[in-house]
Amino acid sequence: MSSSSSSEASTKADASPAARVVRGEGSDNNGNISKIQVVDPQQHGSGVNSYVSYKVNTETDRKQFDQSRFTVVKRYSDFDWLRQHLVRTYPGVIVPPLPEKSVMKKTESSFVEMRRRALQTFLNRIANHEVLSRDETFRRFLQDSADMFALHKKTVEEVNDTKSGGLASKLFTSATSAFRSATRSTAEERPKTDDDLLFDEVVGYIGGLTPQLANVQKHTGNLVLSGKELSSAMFEFGEAFKVLGKSEDQEKAPKLAKALAAVGTTADGISATTAETAQRINVRFLEQVKDYARMITAVQGAIQQRREAQNAFWEAQEDLDKKEQAHNKVAGVAGKEGKAAKAREEWTAAQEAHEAARRHHEKVTATFFREVGNFKGQKVQDFRAMLLDFIQLQIDHSKKVEEDWSRVLPSLEEIVREPEETEDTSATSV
Repeated sequence: MSSSSSSEASTKADASPAARVVRGEGSDNNGNISKIQVVDPQQHGSGVNSYVSYKVNTETDRKQFDQSRFTVVKRYSDFDWLRQHLVRTYPGVIVPPLPEKSVMKKTESSFVEMRRRALQTFLNRIANHEVLSRDETFRRFLQDSADMFALHKKTVEEVNDTKSGGLASKLFTSATSAFRSATRSTAEERPKTDDDLLFDEVVGYIGGLTPQLANVQKHTGNLVLSGKELSSAMFEFGEAFKVLGKSEDQEKAPKLAKALAAVGTTADGISATTAETAQRINVRFLEQVKDYARMITAVQGAIQQRREAQNAFWEAQEDLDKKEQAHNKVAGVAGKEGKAAKAREEWTAAQEAHEAARRHHEKVTATFFREVGNFKGQKVQDFRAMLLDFIQLQIDHSKKVEEDWSRVLPSLEEIVREPEETEDTSATSV
């Protein structure tokens, strides 16, 4: 494609409704109707078989729920199953991410608390989503008891098994993967539509965002670590000044001893303040950055679903062309009426499959662009809030440190240099 034609294609893509959605224009969201809290983590069992359960408290005014307030108990595997269900049911949707699994840390208090916050964010994001929030399984997750939800999961899985066709589906998927690998070079040579150009733009944007977020996460982690190290160093600094103050002569230099002790005590306090600030940065900024890194992975999942829908459409198109050619070869040929009838049936079936694949591809594409538009718009607001919170933490920390050190100044200003003792140099009589 020439540079001029590429520019024209880009201009058309920018002017299309899909482009406006990708830029975050015209995004529509129902807002957060439900208030969901994940609380009271409880450990069950021990060793490799241990797990942690959480209470999920919900308040809502939605008519789809039987009550306005209810509480259920869930474990991580329930959250994980819910997410897999949503990904499978709504191709093209950016399903909110879950915190990572960890066999080694799953019962550590700090890890459990971090996971609790992330699970709460996960559920509230779903509750805020105009499509996912109205999913029946999501409603059952929030409202059903453990036994009732287990029955619902079993029913859903049986339906999915029926739709997928079990082993036959797995074999078909394997064959399809091989076909896609063999035709990848051909697919890359296909002419691109405006939606394809826009899709490539989104893929490039997400690809560039991934390493940048990883870089921010790395250095924010270093900042938290340095804060903890500074806290420890400040504590040791304070202890040293306390000891130094005690070593001073309380009679000859009481004010200096008092000032040294004040410096030590203040340093101890600043040590605690520094540690607290580092922890707040960890929870209120670093965790949010990590969460957005997981969001990028969720976006990449939606990207893959759009690619799969497009590949399925291309495969259906190729199959349709083959079936049409096969029909044309035998149509109207004497003695091949039976083959012609069968070829006609296969061609008709291929037409139906092609139309279904086309509709699915268009639906997934439109869903994906809408989701990316919402993601971009929400990212702007989230990062604004994150950075404002981070800056306020720094301001509050600096003010607290300044106030603490300012209280030491009067002790130092009270110190007046005492006149030095002088030896009697007058001559003595012999």
